Amino acid sequence: MVNTKQPEHFESVLKVQHVKIDASTQTESTGIEFDFETLFCLIQTIQKSVSDMRKDVCEHSLNTNRGFNEMKDIIHSVKVISTTNSRGTEDKCDCLQENVQDLKQTLDQLNISVQKKFQSLGDILKANSLPSVLSKGYRNGSVEATSKRMSDDSVENDTLLETEQMTLEPSPQAISDIQESTVHFEEETNKGEHRSNITPQTSKTLLIGDSILRGINKRGLCESVDICTLPGKTMLDICEKLRKMNIFDLSKIIIFAGGNDVSNGQPISIIKDVILQTSQCIQDQTNCEIFICKISPRRDVDVRDFNSMLEDVSSELPVKLIDCYNCFVYGNGQLANRLFRPDGIHPSNYGSSSLVAAINEVVHITKKRMQQQQQQHRQLDQNQRRRTSNGDFKNGHREYRSAKPNFQYGLHGFRNGHRDFRNGYHDFRKGHHDFRNGHHNFFRQHDLRNAHLDTRSEYQDCHNENRDFRYVRRHVNHENSRHCTNCGRQNHVTRDCRLPKRQ
Repeated sequence: MVNTKQPEHFESVLKVQHVKIDASTQTESTGIEFDFETLFCLIQTIQKSVSDMRKDVCEHSLNTNRGFNEMKDIIHSVKVISTTNSRGTEDKCDCLQENVQDLKQTLDQLNISVQKKFQSLGDILKANSLPSVLSKGYRNGSVEATSKRMSDDSVENDTLLETEQMTLEPSPQAISDIQESTVHFEEETNKGEHRSNITPQTSKTLLIGDSILRGINKRGLCESVDICTLPGKTMLDICEKLRKMNIFDLSKIIIFAGGNDVSNGQPISIIKDVILQTSQCIQDQTNCEIFICKISPRRDVDVRDFNSMLEDVSSELPVKLIDCYNCFVYGNGQLANRLFRPDGIHPSNYGSSSLVAAINEVVHITKKRMQQQQQQHRQLDQNQRRRTSNGDFKNGHREYRSAKPNFQYGLHGFRNGHRDFRNGYHDFRKGHHDFRNGHHNFFRQHDLRNAHLDTRSEYQDCHNENRDFRYVRRHVNHENSRHCTNCGRQNHVTRDCRLPKRQ
């Protein structure tokens, strides 16, 4: 049995048991023994107190951690509430500013309409000569009254009193003129009020996107089209920009974005959710139409999956899709290199015009003159993308090969397989080396025929002007050489140029 009685202090454990006498040294030694039961009880009590203290410390630490977490949650909620309130206040301030601007515009319009009404009133009064009519009518009555007052006879005095009691009335002609002028004035004012009530409805179009839209020149677009380019921004940034913008006066919004998202490796599902939320937010605010463009091809990444996602979005929501991908690709699926800059991402001047033409097929954004030019460029691009079994168009240069291998339309014109009958610059009969009409004429060079027609004088004149004779002969026989004087290219003749003629 273990003694469970707890000792009051440590000294109660020690007990003096006996006194031992050593026989060799004849000395006494006292032995001290321990009470192990009480010592064991003391150790148990210490362990129990330590465990109790440990439990208390753990509970205290848990309580403190719980309190810190609650404080952290409170601080986070306060921060979130403050940010939402700040955003709400900013939105309200923006709305107030917009309302103030609208009120200013309406007041200005009302002031202008009032000024126009006053001006029209003055013009009407001047046109109808109302003061002269009134003065004539009242002048007749005043002359009669004064003439009767000037008399001294008693009878005339009686008539004078009668005429003084009578009220001066204008003539009937003056009354009719006044009535006509008032009726005309009321009609003009009613017309002015009707015109002032009719507010012109201007349909504005916003074209927003990343740096791909930077090459578009606003000079060729309609006045109602605005461009907002955000270089390097993603679809999320552009949608956030749309939420902060004033879109109440917009009728159409065209979004061209997503290339930076695809190049950065952003998941397509996240981009789809952002587009859905943004379109829903825009439709809640206004009734404007939303257009989303398929992004143009890029050399660094494949964008076809992203464009297929845009097709799904257009089928789920009332969002119209604009195909801006196929206008940069040939019929065989290869990229049109001349439509891109050297980086293979941003479009060149031709690429920007093709992009605008693709958008203009769905949304009217260009002027009439630009539409004609775009139609010509579109026809040229279609001809360059066309591939047949016997011919090919590559890199904007015409390389057409017919079914017969002996004939081809090359640099020197349409020719056969022999070098004797070429119709180009080095024509045997008409070209530079013509032995009958050219510079190297054997008879003319040795003064055997018509010395005054010798072409050496022409060569000397060209040489004195620091020009080559070939340059002169090239433009003399410009119909036989493949050189366009309109655009400067070497792949067609001037009469076959498809670009508008320069003035």
